[in-house]
Parts: sequence; C-alpha cells; structure tokens
Amino acid sequence: MDGDDDEVFPEDLLEEDCKWLFRGMFLPHDNLWTKDTDYIEPREPYNRERKWRERHSKLNDTETAYTAWSTNRETAEMFGAEARDKADAAGEVVVFRVWVESLTNRCFSCGFENEDEVLIEGTVDDVELSDGLEEEVGYD
Repeated sequence: MDGDDDEVFPEDLLEEDCKWLFRGMFLPHDNLWTKDTDYIEPREPYNRERKWRERHSKLNDTETAYTAWSTNRETAEMFGAEARDKADAAGEVVVFRVWVESLTNRCFSCGFENEDEVLIEGTVDDVELSDGLEEEVGYD
C-alpha cells in the first residue's frame, strides 16, 4: 500500500448527503454510442497508486487507472463542456451518474480543499445517463 490517507469511503459521501457522483464527458459524433453504456473505464488501468492520482488531479494527466467524478452535476457538465472546447470538435456533452451506495471501487479525494471531485479507481459499473432530476427521484 502507498499510504492511502486520501481514500474516501461511500459512507463518508453519504454522511455528507451525497447520493450520486457525476461525470461529464464530451462525446464526438462518432462516439455517441457511448451514451448507452453502463460502465466507465479509465484510460490506463495499471497506473495506480498515489503518484498517479496526483498526476491525474494536479497535472490533468488522465492516462491513469482513475476517472474523475463530481458530487455536483453542474460541475461535471462544466468539465464535459471544457473537454469539448479543448477538442474544438463537434459532438455532445453528456453527464453520467453512479449511485454512491452501488460503488464497490476505491475512491480518493483530489487533494484540494473544498473540492467536489472524487477519483474512482478502475471500471465504474452501474452507470447511467443523468437527467438532472437526481434530487427529485430516488434510486430504484
């Protein structure tokens, strides 16, 4: 182990009244099929440990075993829009969500004070598109 004092447990998120985590993504037109997926995979599943989490969160190096998720839907949508702008390409920004209670993955804080972002290690299952009504509708 690499001293995982940055680990966040689903119970911690639930205590903060966080029921969902959100991931905004830019989908170019040739990847719109991704909207129908029920999982999100990291780009490089073997790049684990603290140094890779720090590279992901502080250097924006996403070639890691982690995907970034937000406790705030609007923040996730903003990051998806930034990715679209950076790519300067046509496509759609979508927001995926995962029910915190369904997580079996390890989660980590991003190391910034007052940050609403969490890194999730490995493939995240049970993902669905967010309709923006999470506060109004419970998880089935």
